[in-house]
Amino acid sequence: MEKIFKPLITIIGIIIIVLIVFSLFFVNNSLKMARGKLDESQAKIDQALKQLDYSKNKIDSIKNDLNKFGSYVVDVQGRVHILDLERRLNDVKFSTKRDSIRGILKKLYPDIPITDDIPENIPIEH
Repeated sequence: MEKIFKPLITIIGIIIIVLIVFSLFFVNNSLKMARGKLDESQAKIDQALKQLDYSKNKIDSIKNDLNKFGSYVVDVQGRVHILDLERRLNDVKFSTKRDSIRGILKKLYPDIPITDDIPENIPIEH
């Protein structure tokens, strides 16, 4: 039985040594490759986060600009409304004054005689 165990133990020992060498060189190399890919992935994720942060800042800037522009539009609308009301008020004032002047003219026309005998050339003395 010792004859069977000795070669069997030797074969098992060789297999264990081969497995240890295989795991040290090939599995370790695979782990290094996997770690390298993980590092690359982490770098890409970091770059994506930076781009997202940059985009967020741009969007915030655009949002602020739109808010300022909205305030400007509201201000312009208010000013236009004021100018329109002032124009309407002036139109009413003008209309009232015009009607008043027309009334005065209607009263004056019958009182003023129209002369047809005005000479064409009026001598001017110096």
